[in-house]
Amino acid sequence: MVVQGATVHPADDVAREVAEALDVLGLRIVNLHCSVGAFAPDDPRLDPLWRHVSTTGRPVVVRAGRAENGLTTAAELAPLERVAHRWPDARIVLARCGMPATSAALELLRRAPSLHADLTPVGPMLAPLTRDASAGLEDRLLFGSDAPNTGVTIEQAVAHVRALGLDGDAESAVLSGTAARLRAA
Repeated sequence: MVVQGATVHPADDVAREVAEALDVLGLRIVNLHCSVGAFAPDDPRLDPLWRHVSTTGRPVVVRAGRAENGLTTAAELAPLERVAHRWPDARIVLARCGMPATSAALELLRRAPSLHADLTPVGPMLAPLTRDASAGLEDRLLFGSDAPNTGVTIEQAVAHVRALGLDGDAESAVLSGTAARLRAA
């Protein structure tokens, strides 16, 4: 299944672009590519986006890092935490589980109830996730693959989740349930 989405940048007419994308075109998700656009998710010019998605429930995937290779440092998670606390009704998905700052990302998920994280690999790297580290967050983690654009196959990514040894409901949430719940908005 393909879910249609839009990308906005702080320099855009954010309110107009978001309204057109979500309300007129019916797109289901917004992506913020902070590394590509060299901006932070808490840029005040993005407030119309956060306001809109807070009322509509549409999810926003945030690539929080500044590195072109998709990696995120723990320090780069701070702007996302500010957004999550300022806009508690916004359904935010941290791309790539903040790799390689995955531990910091999981701690952030525990502090910000509206925040989710996807497990999409970065190149050949899978999120360094353990059952203990993710305990209690299974309904806020989403499977991701980026196949065939990464060195990790879908089968390897699924095996990585299954290797966590989660119970059936938790594994189902990570592999499909969380995404389905977010898509339903």
